[in-house]
Amino acid sequence: MFKEAVNLFLLHHAGGNKYAYQQLKSMFPPEIKVTLLELPGRGARMHEPLVSDIHLLVEDIYRMISPALDAPYFFMGHSMGSVLAYLLTRKSLRENRTPPAHLFLSGRRGPAYEEDNTSQSSSLPKDAFIAVLRKLGGIPQQILEDEQAMNFFLPVIRSDFRVLENYCYEPEPPLRIPVTVLLGKDDHSAHKAGIPWQDITTYPADVRYFEGGHFFLFENPAAVAGVVAEQVMARFQHQII
Repeated sequence: MFKEAVNLFLLHHAGGNKYAYQQLKSMFPPEIKVTLLELPGRGARMHEPLVSDIHLLVEDIYRMISPALDAPYFFMGHSMGSVLAYLLTRKSLRENRTPPAHLFLSGRRGPAYEEDNTSQSSSLPKDAFIAVLRKLGGIPQQILEDEQAMNFFLPVIRSDFRVLENYCYEPEPPLRIPVTVLLGKDDHSAHKAGIPWQDITTYPADVRYFEGGHFFLFENPAAVAGVVAEQVMARFQHQII
């Protein structure tokens, strides 16, 4: 085990909640303390108002995790969560805190890119919006066909899509932090010219591909956790007792 706690903070996708990542969490070794973070308006925080400003979400999450940032930590985010992980890293540096030892950024090309399948779709009529979600994947067919369930989930998903639509990337000097990019082989929106996320780090971006589409990490939780755990354990090998 490690001499001190090693924290992995995991940020969920648009429309998601922490419960969706319980299986992935269970795949990590006990040496890594995985904390599933949750945004307002869903899951355990469903009675809080939704927030459509990404910077307010960053402030919200930072307040939650700030007491734990003195111990070694990592950020992992999927899709919208990867943008939040990146912005939280910038926030930690502005606050003169120790930055994460490594970033694991999943299901997105980088903070400067709009996703082809979600761009400006938050205001679409219900049927058209559901068609976008169907193409993106990640929501079981029985939920998509359940009108009552979709009436419950749609405001959350629309709000999160709006978060990304309203976000304006501001270039900054690259981070001196290693980055591992996790992508699904069949997620067409993640495969564009250039190396994903390379412009945010001085390190060569480590890009890993997995079987599946945009939500590949739910199809291959053990493989994804294995890649992340391997990097975390290697980073703190000298602290194992």
